[in-house]
Formats: sequence, structure tokens, C-alpha cells
Amino acid sequence: MNSTIDFRSKAFIIYVIIVVVFGFNVLLAGLSDPSQFIILKHQLAIYIILAASVIFLLFTKYQKASWSLALAASVIALFDPLPIVVNPSYAEGSLLSLIVSISQGDPVTAFLLLLLSLIPVMIIIFAISKLTKNENKKFDKLAALIFVAIFFLSNILDPLIKGIFSVVEYVKPVLLSLLFIIIFVIWNNVEKDDLDEKKQNK
Repeated sequence: MNSTIDFRSKAFIIYVIIVVVFGFNVLLAGLSDPSQFIILKHQLAIYIILAASVIFLLFTKYQKASWSLALAASVIALFDPLPIVVNPSYAEGSLLSLIVSISQGDPVTAFLLLLLSLIPVMIIIFAISKLTKNENKKFDKLAALIFVAIFFLSNILDPLIKGIFSVVEYVKPVLLSLLFIIIFVIWNNVEKDDLDEKKQNK
């Protein structure tokens, strides 16, 4: 595992792990059922590419390959032109579907798609900044914090925008958001303690 991991990379890694682990049932359904595979192929492709990206990031020296995969997954998430099987008037790419929903005067769907597009946009920013070797520490922290905030808000706002007000429907989004934040804080604190210890031992 790479010893030095910046804030952007930590936020990205935690996000992918949470998405893949809690979306594992989607992966299983898509891989085991041909009819489900047709519906879920877009999501499956993104999951697999993101998972490969994190593996490269954590366990190899091929950082450019990792961020290139992350960039590719995010571009697919935003701009995949293939029509959604259950609603062919919309594209799989969330940004393309956002444009369609705006043109059709559907503000609720548009806002949901906007929320869905924010994380891929942030990952593209992460990937480009890493591939161009932008190691500005202030930018690194700010970008990671914005990413965490977007993850939290998108999880909470999604059921709210859909008009769901049952407390039960908010349990999973809140727990996922808290899990993300807790892991992020603990990881940073542990790494900071390790660095302080190494400085003291010099």
C-alpha cells in the first residue's frame, strides 16, 4: 500500500469502497441475471472501473493509470449516450439526462440528476489535478472537504426531493454519510499520529 495518500485520494477511496460494498447486491444481480445485466450494465461498468482504480491507487505505483481509470469512469457516468432501458428518452449519462429533463420542464428530475452528476464532476477534478501533478495542499484539503460535503448532502437531499418524508428512508443515507465522515476523520488522524511519531523518532 502507498504510504502517503493525500486528502483527495482518501476521499475518493472511501467513496468507492462505500459505493461498491453497499452496491454489491447490484453487482451480483447484474452479473447473475442476463435481464438485469442489460438494465445495470452502465452502473456495473462504472463500479468495476472505479474498483480497479482504487486497487491501482492503493497497491501499485501506477498512479497515473489509477486516475485515468477514475477519469474514464466519471466521463462514462456523465456522458454515456446509450438510452436507459426502462426510459429510452433519457441517456445513461446523468449530465445528458439532466439536459433532457430541463428541456422537458421537469425540475424534480433535473435536480436529482444534478445531484447525481456532482460526484463524477468532483472525481474528474481530482483526476485532472492529480494527472497534472497539482499538489497544492490548500486545494487538496478544500477539494476533499467539498467532496465529503457533496456526498453528505446528495444522500440526504435525494429522498427529500423525491418527496419522501418517512424517517426510515433517511436512516441509510444518514448512516452512509456518517460512515464516510468517520472513516475520513479517523484515517487522517491515524496518518497524522504516524507522521508525528516518525518525526519524534528521528
